[in-house]
Amino acid sequence: MDAVLLSYGHVQTADVIAADMQAILDAVRLQSPTVPVAVILQNPDPTASADQQQATVAAIAAWAQAQSLATIDVYAGFPQNQAERDALVELDGSPNEQGSQLFARIVADALPLA
Repeated sequence: MDAVLLSYGHVQTADVIAADMQAILDAVRLQSPTVPVAVILQNPDPTASADQQQATVAAIAAWAQAQSLATIDVYAGFPQNQAERDALVELDGSPNEQGSQLFARIVADALPLA
């Protein structure tokens, strides 16, 4: 294993996400104790669930920091204006085509060249 990127879906909430991510990290560390791990802070949600997603991203960021894990902040790479965010995501929080391109660019820019 060269590296692991931890990601999560938009259905997990801030109150349970850290425990879920810890279980995944523990499983990774059993397989490869020294593999570099980075956590992707997911893109913003549409207006209807924006506050919940913001809380989840904050919980993940705090968990990653406590674990001394690097983060790739896709959330911060999206526009700050909610209407502009809404134009980049589906109702379920998944990025649409333009949002996916932005997401991929943010992640690619954060990764070192091999």
